[in-house]
Amino acid sequence: MKDVSEISGLRNNRSMSSSDKRSISQLEIFGHLHILYKEKDRLEKELYPLDKRIKDIRKKLDDVNKQMDELQKQEVERKESVGKEFKKSEKDWKTVPLQY
Repeated sequence: MKDVSEISGLRNNRSMSSSDKRSISQLEIFGHLHILYKEKDRLEKELYPLDKRIKDIRKKLDDVNKQMDELQKQEVERKESVGKEFKKSEKDWKTVPLQY
């Protein structure tokens, strides 16, 4: 009986360890790299208008905050001036006793 090493043709068969599997994995890697590159490109394109929108919103928000601060200062000044006028006019009041 012939040993496995003596059978012609078995040595020519490639085993999993000796086969050139590198070319298959490189194709898969390049495929994944291509998909990831496209996804990265799409996300960067999507991010640009979002960054611009965020900057615009922050600028508008700063403007609104400044306007609110100005209006609050005006309201405080108005209350102080009304309070001073009320105190001045309070001194000029004459009291009249009422009898029940």
